[in-house]
Order: sequence, then structure tokens, then C-alpha cells
Amino acid sequence: MNGISENKFVFINCPFDENYRQLFYLAAFTIFACGYTPRCAWELGDAAAQRVTGILGLIDQCRLSVHDLCRAKTGEDIRFNMPFELGLFVAARHFGGSEHEAKKAMVLHEKAYEYQRFLSDMAGSDFHAYDGRSDLYCKHIRDFLAKDCAADRALYGHKIIIEKMEAFEVRLASAADADGLDIENLQFVDYMHILTENDVFECAVKPGNRKN
Repeated sequence: MNGISENKFVFINCPFDENYRQLFYLAAFTIFACGYTPRCAWELGDAAAQRVTGILGLIDQCRLSVHDLCRAKTGEDIRFNMPFELGLFVAARHFGGSEHEAKKAMVLHEKAYEYQRFLSDMAGSDFHAYDGRSDLYCKHIRDFLAKDCAADRALYGHKIIIEKMEAFEVRLASAADADGLDIENLQFVDYMHILTENDVFECAVKPGNRKN
């Protein structure tokens, strides 16, 4: 693996429930299409005893991260997993030594300013609200990655990424069926295998715009 300052791993910190699943797939697709590799706690399986250790390992390996705190909100269904993992990533950047100083995090929430109710210490940080819109969600992630890779490549805009994902989804069900997989319960590792087999990697990178 390359050094942390060069690696293209992106840690996705988000809910993994069925209601969020399509947004998660959109995040993974966008990251992969832009030439990066998505990583997430879903890789770790259900071994709860080793989960924190596994998450720390992922954070150690990833230079970039995308955090959606949409489940951290007022109400009975509040979840603290995502703010906790954001805190781990921020701590790794500050206390991990020079090797981790290049870490960058982007924070999302479904509603603007909602995070200030439960995470006021990060007021003024680079938060992005997507208002429940998948196109805006994709745009925020694409723009975050476009800034990171601006020195060596240019990316298509989020509208083209969404078009490419819609075309991929037409093939996804048949690819899963051919592999004997249940499309309704597709595991992250299987989703990534299908992405790889369908030439999605770097499909959002504009040809002829590489600068390295």
C-alpha cells in the first residue's frame, strides 16, 4: 500500500439500515467512479467484540472520509455511532503523527445546522446539508474528491456520475443473479466485486485531463 498521504481509500461513516441503503450505494459508486476505493465498517461483518478495533484499523488505512450524521438528531431514534466514528477520525488526524496529518473529512447531514444541536464543538467546520436529495448528496461527495485530486485529474460533474450509476443499476440485478446473489441483501464485498467487473472504476475521470 502507498503511504497515507498518497492512498485513495475513503472511509464511509454512515447508517447501514435499509432506509439508507440506496444512499450508501450512491456514496460507494461515486467514490469508486472518481478513482478512489470506498471502505466501511460493513466490511467487518457482525463480530461486535472486534468492531471498534476493526473501525480503528479502517481509519488508520484511510486518508479521506465521508461522514453522514443524519441519524444523530433529536428524537427517539438518535444514534451516536456516526459522531463517535467522526471523533475517532479527527483524533487520528491530530494525534496520529505526521503520517496522518494529510487526513481529510467531509461531514454530511440531511438537514442544515441540525448538527449544531448535538455537536456544537464542531460549529464552523465544513458541513454539507443535502436536504434528502440524492443528487445533492452525490454532488457534495464528488466535489470533495474533485478538490483532493485536482492536481492530477479532472472529474465529470455529479449529473454524469448519476447517469452512469443509473446505467450500472440496470446491469446490477442481472449480475447479482448470475452470481447467485440476493439483490435485496447484497453484501458490500459483493457490490464492490460487481462494480469492479463492470468497469466503473474511474468512469467519472475525464479522459485527457490527467496531469501526472
